[in-house]
Amino acid sequence: MTIITDNILEGREFKASVGAQWPFLCDPGRKVQQVRQDLREVTRKIRPDWDPGAAGLRDAWDAGDKSGFWPYDDEAFQEIEAIVSASHR
Repeated sequence: MTIITDNILEGREFKASVGAQWPFLCDPGRKVQQVRQDLREVTRKIRPDWDPGAAGLRDAWDAGDKSGFWPYDDEAFQEIEAIVSASHR
């Protein structure tokens, strides 16, 4: 989905001009953008580990420390292996 700030007519023209086969959401009042920003702020407060832009997370990932990133930490892999093993019995 592509969110654009044009009105519906301009959005349809643009979509047709680029030959897009996916949906376009016209949001001239930028309401969706505001909702997305609000959701990001709430999510950062509730789950700071879900924000890849948070200080230190990118450095930890680049350093190979995946402990704060489910399902990439070792414990998560063990959980997933257990679930897969149990399903094949």
